[in-house]
Amino acid sequence: MPTTASIAHLTIEQLQLNLLMAQDNFAAEHRARVDAESLAARIEDELRTLATQLVAPELDLYIREHGRAPDLHRLIEIMRVDGSRRLSGWRALARDPIATTDEPWQQRVQDLQTQLRRAEQTVTDLTQALRNAEQQRDTARRDCQTHIQRIHSLEVDLAQAQADTVPPVTVLDVDSPPADADSELLTRVQPLIQVMAEHGWALWTQVRDELARVSGASNPTLYRWLDDAVQAQLVQVTQATNESGQGGPVRLVELTALGQAQAQTWGYTLVDQQLPALLATHKSAEHTALNLLAAAAFEARGYQVDLFPPVQQVDGSPYDPDLQVVDPQTGEVFCIECERDTRKHSAERNRKWHLVYQGAGAINLVCPTYKSMQRLISEVSSWALTGDYNVPIRATHLRAMTAQSLWAMERT
Repeated sequence: MPTTASIAHLTIEQLQLNLLMAQDNFAAEHRARVDAESLAARIEDELRTLATQLVAPELDLYIREHGRAPDLHRLIEIMRVDGSRRLSGWRALARDPIATTDEPWQQRVQDLQTQLRRAEQTVTDLTQALRNAEQQRDTARRDCQTHIQRIHSLEVDLAQAQADTVPPVTVLDVDSPPADADSELLTRVQPLIQVMAEHGWALWTQVRDELARVSGASNPTLYRWLDDAVQAQLVQVTQATNESGQGGPVRLVELTALGQAQAQTWGYTLVDQQLPALLATHKSAEHTALNLLAAAAFEARGYQVDLFPPVQQVDGSPYDPDLQVVDPQTGEVFCIECERDTRKHSAERNRKWHLVYQGAGAINLVCPTYKSMQRLISEVSSWALTGDYNVPIRATHLRAMTAQSLWAMERT
């Protein structure tokens, strides 16, 4: 007959299994959500690129009148209105008595009408594809939320079951004393401490990937090592909100004073930890995370990245870019501004863009999302119009940086 302890043990095992299954379901649904969001972003980029080609004068006029770029739905409306206007004009020309006898002109009008109809069909197809992608994204978001609630419920049940379980009585063998728990923990986390000591990286995913490469350990094991190191006060973790909408919070890590002392005890080379200097330089953990994620995306494409670029003096004021990168193909060195969509004082922002333009000769933006990128482009465009500056602008967002094209928008 099963004992109360064995029943409780089975209950905990079942809850743990259910929790793992729920986490797997969430991971699968989250991937579906990311894919749908990535598809929607690519379609939006295609529509905006097409609009720039078809209605560039109307787009510039709109920005001058409103001080910002139009949203996507307004942009599509501008394209349709302009297309109808062009078709009407060409039809009127085709009916002109003089033009009707000019065969080359007639052929030219027909070719232009065909090109415009094709462009309109492309807009229609892309708009429908965007609707479908947005529906898939919204469904995946709802499913993700359902899985999150399920995971939370299981975690509560599991914690309660573990709290209610009476630990079994263990008979100690005096001839074989139990192992030192601290010693076992240190042995487990030693590879983690070595990687963090020798590289100083602040982004956990960067540490994790290198740790997986050198140790061959699985992801769950790596996360357990991190938890163990945090509990032993060897590592400190700062969590930043992931404003890209992809994945959970961004973990920022550093060795504590105790962790650095332990690394030196083991004889590891100890380099400066990135995180304290980054948090002192940037405005928040979220801004620091954006800088690190952008740097990782550039490095994945072969760029050299400086997280601490030299400060320049511009008009008697310091210009301190967020990143400085070197193009692996051309050797071009350019400065990057990592910008979040937060409330800012307009006069200070105008001063900032003046410093950036004078110091770098161009404005290169990395933002968390497509929408925040659009708002920053509008802000920079408004500043440029007030000063009548012809400013080269390149802009991108974190999701675009992992796709085919590094820059989501380039304006020279």
